[in-house]
Order: sequence, then C-alpha cells, then structure tokens
Amino acid sequence: MSLRQYGLRKGRSASDLLLLLSKSWQDSLDSGRPSLVIALDIAGAFDCVWHKGLLAKLEQLGITGHLLALFSSYLHSRSLRVVVNGSTSATYPVEASVPQGSVLGHILWNIYFNDLLQGLPVGSVYADDCTVSHIYTREETANVIDAANRQLGDITTWGRRWQVQFAAKKTQAMVISRSREDSTLLEEKLKFRDDTLAIKDSINILGVEVDTRLSFDRHLETVARRASLRVTLLRQVRNLLDADGLIRLYKAQVRPVIEYSPLTWMSSAQCHLSLLD
Repeated sequence: MSLRQYGLRKGRSASDLLLLLSKSWQDSLDSGRPSLVIALDIAGAFDCVWHKGLLAKLEQLGITGHLLALFSSYLHSRSLRVVVNGSTSATYPVEASVPQGSVLGHILWNIYFNDLLQGLPVGSVYADDCTVSHIYTREETANVIDAANRQLGDITTWGRRWQVQFAAKKTQAMVISRSREDSTLLEEKLKFRDDTLAIKDSINILGVEVDTRLSFDRHLETVARRASLRVTLLRQVRNLLDADGLIRLYKAQVRPVIEYSPLTWMSSAQCHLSLLD
C-alpha cells in the first residue's frame, strides 16, 4: 500500500496530510519556486468500485484460494430496490460499490485506488481526495505543463479502464506563488478529458481553503463565521441548559470548527488569526 495514502489508516489523518502539503508549498514559496496544485474530484468514489476489477486487484496482491472466495462472496449477489408509499420497485443487481461504514469498505477502496497512486509520484491521497503537486522553477513551466497534462491523461485512462468517473468540471487547479504571472502562464494550458482546467485563486483541500499566497485569510474568515453562528445559537439556548450543558455543546460544536488542522494555517498573519479570538 502506498505511503502517500493517508485516508482511513492507523496513525495517519487528514491533518497530517494537510500539514505535509502546506509545509512543502511554504518551503517552495520561500525559495521563490511556484507550485502547481491540482485537486482531483472523483464522482461517487466508493460507489464506483467495480467488483470484478477489485477481485482482480486482490488476486494481484497475492490473495487467492478461500480468502479470495470469501471476498467474492462478500461482494457478489448484492441487490437493491426502492420502496415508496408501499410500492416496491424491481430488484436490480449491484455490480459496483463497497459498503460504506463497514469495516472492510475503506480498506477495499484503498486497494482499488492503490495502483493509480503508485504510478502518480506527485500525488497524495486522503481516501478519495487526491491532490497532485508540482514544484518547479519558472524556466520549467513548459515542462510542468506537459507533465501535468500527461498525468491527467494517465488518470483518465485509468478511470476508463477501472470504471472510475473523475469529475473534470469539479477538479480544481491553482498555482501557489508570490507572482501573478506564474498563474497566467498556465491559463488555458491544462486539459483534463474534454475540459480545460481554470487556474483559480483558491481551492478547497480536505476542508481547508488554500490560496495562492498561503495567507489562509479566506479560510480563517470562513472558520470565524461558522464558529460565530454556532456561538450565537449557544446564546439562544443558554437559559435552557446549565453550565455543564453549555460547555459540552461548546466543545462538541464550536471548538472542532476552530481547531481543525491548525498547524496548517497557524503561520497566517496575526490580523487573520485575531478573527478567531
């Protein structure tokens, strides 16, 4: 299993991946090198795991005999139907997807996605959220465009082969740099399937809004606004709860919003951090 898969694995978290990525981008920014960041979007990731393909990948990993038969039995003969107002639809076989919320679901997804990640050395993943990063110099811009387009083509080919649908219109691209010119040089140059990726001023990665200068001002404004709304709701119910109840609600509803992955954005300017205070 690739070490760049952080999702649903012991000792790894979304915050770990965010810290690793932001540290890499900050180092490149300080050294005057831009970073091209592409955040891929997979449409219904866990629902598109093709059972026959998954069994083939399990066999490639050396899982055979009774254990492979057990996985086959676990996946096969699944079906679905819809009941509305007492009326039942016909039963349809389910030949793709892994049961979400199950013990095996996330493990099977990681196995299914692993070969793409092995062939994508600039990619890092949390479950089905894949981020591709290229750190380069301005003189290498043309080479980075070629490399990124080639990788996007490989991703498209992989998706077609294994019946995974990448949503090109929801895929985000951004250049982290202190010079606006670096973003301009990549405008209209990145192709994903039949679409051209727009170069944005900020993108959302695992719940953190990352901007081109790594100031995180937009992210902190969003966090402060969400936390403020929840504090307002706490004020409205303060007469219905005792102190312990209010503290419990504060810890459950307000603090997680403020404290999500703080090491990623703690380098932000004090004027932005003061919003949280």
